[in-house]
Amino acid sequence: NKVITAQYFVWWIAFLSFLPIYCSRWRGVLLSCAVWVVAHGAWLACAYQLEFTSPPPTGAAAWTHAASCAFVTMKCLLVCVTLQLARKENVM
Repeated sequence: NKVITAQYFVWWIAFLSFLPIYCSRWRGVLLSCAVWVVAHGAWLACAYQLEFTSPPPTGAAAWTHAASCAFVTMKCLLVCVTLQLARKENVM
């Protein structure tokens, strides 16, 4: 379902407004971007194997589940880090 898949990649755009908080912390921005790319890449690789290869490789569902859990955890951690930095900078 292309609409639901697109939502995984679009909802976080609202948090780009917090990027100026990181301006003095470019290391944090780069680390956050790297974590984001790795989590999305792992999830996409597993989901592709599960949905588009026929038959799916053995254990593809388990790997996709694990990647999904890591994906959600990464999103929550990035939101928490952003909120903590916003509080330190007195933005909130």
